[in-house]
Amino acid sequence: MSKIISVWSYKDGWGSSTILSLLTKLISSETDSKILCIDMQSRYSTLSSYIGDDIKEETNIDGLLSIAEVKPIDDNILKHYIQKSSIRNVNLIAGSRISKSNSLERIVPSDKNILDNLVNKFKEKYDFIIIDLPSGVDNQTSKYFFGVSDFIISVLNQDRIHLTNLSGDINNNRINKEKLIGVLNYYDDSLSLTDSFIKKELSIKIIIALPYLSKIKETANEDILIDINDKDILDYFKPILMKIIDNFDELPKESKDKAKKSKFNIFKKLRNQI
Repeated sequence: MSKIISVWSYKDGWGSSTILSLLTKLISSETDSKILCIDMQSRYSTLSSYIGDDIKEETNIDGLLSIAEVKPIDDNILKHYIQKSSIRNVNLIAGSRISKSNSLERIVPSDKNILDNLVNKFKEKYDFIIIDLPSGVDNQTSKYFFGVSDFIISVLNQDRIHLTNLSGDINNNRINKEKLIGVLNYYDDSLSLTDSFIKKELSIKIIIALPYLSKIKETANEDILIDINDKDILDYFKPILMKIIDNFDELPKESKDKAKKSKFNIFKKLRNQI
């Protein structure tokens, strides 16, 4: 039942943490889901700034991974590293602002099972695991989570060089296009690289165009993004949630249709059944 969603972009500063935060807030407001956000952005930890609630920086993802390298993670250890967020039903594993290189860079090449065991532990407890990945495709963190994720939300830029590179990565099977949800952040409909053109060029199922919204930009710059409660703003992210609902294989079609017509409050019942 549990789904892993990775949010990723080619370059820093394209808004992946912003999109992750607001999508998480939408899922929380529209469902009964239990959600875990993991901040893998070791340099900036932007996600932790956006949704954290009195974050204890010493209990971060790098510390948890360092323990996982030497012994199995039990519930007591996990409890120490999972922190509350500012969003209902959402927990957070904070990023490490001290470490320049995440422990994941060591673990994946040496013993992938360590990560598999940890991810399975998360999946026992949460309906959604939403991961803020570092930018780029050459780090071990992104490579690992591209493989285990059910969805990869790729924040796109209306730039031909970027799209050519992404197309190459898709064609070389570095990124599975069946998992890919493209999000054009700060979409400019006056440019020749339109959302429909990009969708065709990349041969992916869905492209979601998010317009420039000054309120999001301003609040993100002030680290008060989580204060946004405007329904119209959150509704911009509903197509992503609908795509995710579409791909819950456990849900019969009538449940998916009902979810899209009203609230998405179907997860709690399913969690109790499975």
